[in-house]
Amino acid sequence: MKRPISLRRREWCAAWAAVSASWMLGAHAAPAPESRWALPSPLLRARWLARLSWGPTASSLQALEALGPNAWLARELAPVPWPPALPTTLPARTLALGTPAMAGLLHSTTAQQRLANQQTDPDEKARQNKAFQDRLTAESRHAQLELVWQGLYGERQVQQQMGWFWFNHFNVHRFKNQLRPMMADYSQQLTALALGRFRDLLGFAVKHPAMLLYLDNQANAVGRLNENLARELLELHTLGVDGGYTQADVQAMARVLTGFGVNMTGEVPKLKPEHQAAYVLDGLMEFHPARHDASPQTLLGKAVPGSGLERLEWVLDLLAAHPETARHLCQRLAVYWVGDKPSPALVERLVRRYMLSRGLMAEVLQELLTSEELLASLGQQFKTPQQWVMSAMRLLYEDVPLINPMPVLRWMERLGQQPFDRQTPDGYPLEGSAWEAPGQMVTRFELARVMAAPLPNLFRTEGSPADPAAPRPPAPRWPHDTVQALWLPAASEATRQAVMSAANPRDAAALWLSSPEFMMR
Repeated sequence: MKRPISLRRREWCAAWAAVSASWMLGAHAAPAPESRWALPSPLLRARWLARLSWGPTASSLQALEALGPNAWLARELAPVPWPPALPTTLPARTLALGTPAMAGLLHSTTAQQRLANQQTDPDEKARQNKAFQDRLTAESRHAQLELVWQGLYGERQVQQQMGWFWFNHFNVHRFKNQLRPMMADYSQQLTALALGRFRDLLGFAVKHPAMLLYLDNQANAVGRLNENLARELLELHTLGVDGGYTQADVQAMARVLTGFGVNMTGEVPKLKPEHQAAYVLDGLMEFHPARHDASPQTLLGKAVPGSGLERLEWVLDLLAAHPETARHLCQRLAVYWVGDKPSPALVERLVRRYMLSRGLMAEVLQELLTSEELLASLGQQFKTPQQWVMSAMRLLYEDVPLINPMPVLRWMERLGQQPFDRQTPDGYPLEGSAWEAPGQMVTRFELARVMAAPLPNLFRTEGSPADPAAPRPPAPRWPHDTVQALWLPAASEATRQAVMSAANPRDAAALWLSSPEFMMR
């Protein structure tokens, strides 16, 4: 009688060795589509949904089958009010969204910091400063938890992924300055704009206090230029490193940006009479005309008209409409949605769609998500850590709301991709190959074992003690009908044997999460 595989002993290594061997031989690769965009088989439709979501669930597969691919995609690409409704069984959440709410929160934290620093007793000063820092961290944690909950239980999965894409494109690091309370507004507003025009995304990101603080534009003033925001605006956010701009363009951009900063107090500074009419305070974003370099500027060979805020808006119009911006963005979109080396022909089609639609992202995505190149790549794109963790939790806990997603965030942190934690402005790598190092894989195998086990911490408030009288927490969903009926029959022989021969549901689930097939989307 064949001995079942037990992941508690050495057979775990043997089981994974068999599965990984099939990967090395290419058994994980999806077959070419039977016909382009017809998506004729349930498996092909499921693979398409796996690419367009944080992970297919039984309910999302049913919705796709009921609507059909064209109607389902049309629904996904229609922007909706944000944030979306989530299960009422989740803990109550309060997010500082919108300019007034975020400004009010930062005015409060700034006053709290000022009060702490006024303390003369060293112990009391330390206590109050710790309370201030804890409050900032709690605010950013609320924003992280909201992203996890939305990814696990929210609809409009394409818009959610594009929200993540744009945050990564306009990356900021939460632990710089006082950015932590700004994370909810910055991330959620980018998601709300994610399917609209790039010009709107660009204007929102560049003038958001999180970006102004992160890239030190607060220190950018007439007579003492700080080029950080100007350089990243050209190199990362719009034209790209090969976009044809020069150092003179960077300096001109920096001068246009002088005077734009952040006012944490809400108090209008004392201004000379000639500057009072030009001063702007919009929430936390401040334009201070006394700090602005109003000298004539030329950018990309064009004279910049107007003055102050008007000059910046003109420059953002120019950059958003530039063909090199279209090419840079479309290349990145193709890498994210299709693969590490998208075909030049696909990128050029996306550029044409961008230019014709004046940068309307829903139009670009319509071209991209129904392209032959994307369909041919289904099942062959290596998941980033966030994609892998989210797809695992959607698979195992689709119908069970998690009260405490903190373990989920810690898993992402172990794998190197926790939301808002990328320190450099280039964002996390989009390429799957950036996440295939041996250490990454070993950690994923370890976490697969953790995820496959019942986890009481997911179902009680963070930091609360275990209650012996509490009901047993829900177990991960396994055996899983969709895996058994759809995914396993298409898997390699090594994967099928490993999963089907497992000694118990936990072992089977862990092996499936560790399989080459599940590592791909």
